[in-house]
Amino acid sequence: MLPKTPRHKPVIGNNIAPHGKREEQNGIRYLTSRGRPGEQNEKQNLKTFQTRSETLFANAASNAVRANLAPRLTPLDHQLSAGVAVRGVHGDIEHSPQETCYGCRHNSSSENNMATDNRRLENKVAVITGGASGMGLATVMRFLEEGARVVIADYNEATGTEAVTSANQAGFTDLVSFIRTDVAVESDIEAMLQLALDSYGKLDIVFNNAGVGGAIGPLTETSTSDWDYTFDVLAKGVFLGIKHAARIMQANKFAGSIINTASIAGLSGDGGPLVYSAAKAAVISMSKSAAVELARDRIRVNAICPGFIATPLAEVGRAEQTRISFAKSQPWPDYGRGEHIAGAALFLASDDAEFVTGESIVVDGGLTAAGPELSKKFPRSSGRDSRVSGITKGSTGADNEIRRLDE
Repeated sequence: MLPKTPRHKPVIGNNIAPHGKREEQNGIRYLTSRGRPGEQNEKQNLKTFQTRSETLFANAASNAVRANLAPRLTPLDHQLSAGVAVRGVHGDIEHSPQETCYGCRHNSSSENNMATDNRRLENKVAVITGGASGMGLATVMRFLEEGARVVIADYNEATGTEAVTSANQAGFTDLVSFIRTDVAVESDIEAMLQLALDSYGKLDIVFNNAGVGGAIGPLTETSTSDWDYTFDVLAKGVFLGIKHAARIMQANKFAGSIINTASIAGLSGDGGPLVYSAAKAAVISMSKSAAVELARDRIRVNAICPGFIATPLAEVGRAEQTRISFAKSQPWPDYGRGEHIAGAALFLASDDAEFVTGESIVVDGGLTAAGPELSKKFPRSSGRDSRVSGITKGSTGADNEIRRLDE
């Protein structure tokens, strides 16, 4: 999935000084007029900055196409006009001294290109389950860009290794680790959290995000083994993540944030397959109860309820078709992306959400407001008229187990 562009430190152009000098005060660069004293032309100054913005955007766009970031770019990404805070594009862009970009953080050796004082997760340590693809991977990249060190925990070892490689190539060397994890196995949960302590010295954030499609088909054809597999991953995995994260945070007196991936399927009927929906409803309820119990330890617990998000779990080899269908299925005209969930997770992980706990934040493009009606929008996925039953295992790398009911 696509990494989120980082915020940038303000570059202020209204503080005009004579003789065209560039001045720096308190670590902030001020752009100055090139006119003589008393002859500064604000409109010309603005035009100059806008021209620079267009040139820089063109260069950024060509680099971003190679980095697969093109959908994220707009001409406002490097707006250097007077008095407007810069919000830039990172990647393999190299800025000249005249176009210092305070937000690009990949080259840790360059103090001029580093802005550490405004990153929202600076020096925090996060563990993200299901972090090798989809919403999890988007969150990994966003957290890294915001200053965190991250442990990726995922069942799929191949995609986990690829995720670390991609992060390293993006410049986040020594800031990310991977451990193969089955979230339904308690010792695996303990091991992933211990890796965070051993590698980075503490634990601030746990994002219990691992998921599968789980049991599908009519409830009358759903086996207890399919039920158990779905609840093991989606509900027990979250319970174990909360349990052991809370133990570590309490023992070390870490004020922390625990975030759990639920779903709009847990908020109403006809929002997803029956067993999946029941498991996600359990996550929502569990998050509320844990939030109350852990509040006195300053441990916040919240859930995110995604709508239709185009990820490998949902696309199942039909990416373009899935995205078109998702975009048509809710009031908002664009399909949901992993970055949308990463943004919500960043808020809940950051100090901005210091007074937010026990909440379930819906990120669905207005789908719940309009009514999910999954059986009408995706009749083949509904248990009502389905002619298949079994288990879907998403991006775990394991084979699905599907049987046709008319055979």
